[in-house]
Amino acid sequence: MPISPSDAIHVVLRQAGPLDRLASCACRRHGLGNTDIMSGLLYPTDLDAYEIEVEGHYIAPGHVELYAEHGPDGLFEVQVRESDYLSALATALAESGDLGRAAEVESVRKEVRSR
Repeated sequence: MPISPSDAIHVVLRQAGPLDRLASCACRRHGLGNTDIMSGLLYPTDLDAYEIEVEGHYIAPGHVELYAEHGPDGLFEVQVRESDYLSALATALAESGDLGRAAEVESVRKEVRSR
């Protein structure tokens, strides 16, 4: 059974890096990965010409690609709406007490949703 978008987001928030680094990257709309455990996310703009033209890698507009080697059922790669990822990241930041960064990420989420 494929991983749900919500579960994938939560795995990546736990594994990809510290929340403050995820927030900093999200505000720049840039991906981040943890190569020690092969978990992270990519934005469409993170892909280079080789990945797009030769490998056929495609991330739909308005989405991010989440990946992890150690998900609930092992390896996964899944695309989720960027606004859903940003919402979950803002919530995680607020719950950790980082209200300033949560507000920054929420501002980016609102900008993304208005497009």
